[in-house]
Amino acid sequence: AVITSSVGIETLSTDEDHYAQGDTVQIELQVESTGDPQDVIVETVIRKQGIEEPVDGLPLELLEGLSGTAFFSSQWDSTGFEPGSYDIDVLLATMDGKVLDQETVGVRLGIYAGEVSTFTVAPVAFESGETVDASLVFSNTGTVPLTGTLVIQVQDGEGETIEQLTQAFGGLVPGDSVRFDSIWDTTGAAGDTYTVLGYVHYDGKATLPQR
Repeated sequence: AVITSSVGIETLSTDEDHYAQGDTVQIELQVESTGDPQDVIVETVIRKQGIEEPVDGLPLELLEGLSGTAFFSSQWDSTGFEPGSYDIDVLLATMDGKVLDQETVGVRLGIYAGEVSTFTVAPVAFESGETVDASLVFSNTGTVPLTGTLVIQVQDGEGETIEQLTQAFGGLVPGDSVRFDSIWDTTGAAGDTYTVLGYVHYDGKATLPQR
């Protein structure tokens, strides 16, 4: 027999997309019931994305005599869990175990953040053929190790990139910095004005260019 459910999850959300490890994840649920009042069980499990076996679960909750719209919130304590992406699966069931509805929301543990703490270029005025030193320092301001690329880019007066110097880094732990010292040989630089930019790609993001 096919059960036609009059109970469904309207919305499932968390208060943030990203959390530092150990933060409490606030889970918000809106449930809609269009039929007669009934008792509904809410089951919440946490999975590492891509892995079927749950890593954690919340106590079962009972929504008694559910009718109309109901709002329900719960908390997941992420203390002790590895950085990474997790799925929060919420399932609604009847008292005898029939599944009424199921939804999933994804969250990420670990704050991936960094900033260019210093960027220096010298000399600022030069003759063609001289060398220009550029130095870039990038700091991990998040809660997980970072991997990425430091970039120092030279643009001419038209905004065209004429030189790009890069240095890869990995395993940069929170609170640490990495330094990139580069030398631009201006031989052949015939223009009047150049802009030297420094920025960092990491974890699919980039810092704002410093100049």
